[in-house]
Amino acid sequence: MIRLLMGFLLLVVMMVFGGSAVAADSAMYHFSGRVVAFEDQKITVDQRQFYVAPRCSFERHSKRNGAFFVDKASARNVYVGNNVTVRVNGTIVDQIMIEEWKR
Repeated sequence: MIRLLMGFLLLVVMMVFGGSAVAADSAMYHFSGRVVAFEDQKITVDQRQFYVAPRCSFERHSKRNGAFFVDKASARNVYVGNNVTVRVNGTIVDQIMIEEWKR
């Protein structure tokens, strides 16, 4: 009986304190548009400004002979006017996908 009661109390404690461990700003979403401005730690996509993570990953999506390819890229490949999709994690961009196939 005591073992059952302790298990139940442990379950209640985990539900009460474990549920509050996830922060509300940990939502991840993607945002697509054209680059309006790009600086070292800020990117503006369709009039929305985001902060870029120091270890942000860059990808270049292209289309060759009817097939889509994903290649590594760097911050030097991001230009004003590029079509991009940014992955926003919380309030910080941690991935930038340059969509060259949309040209």
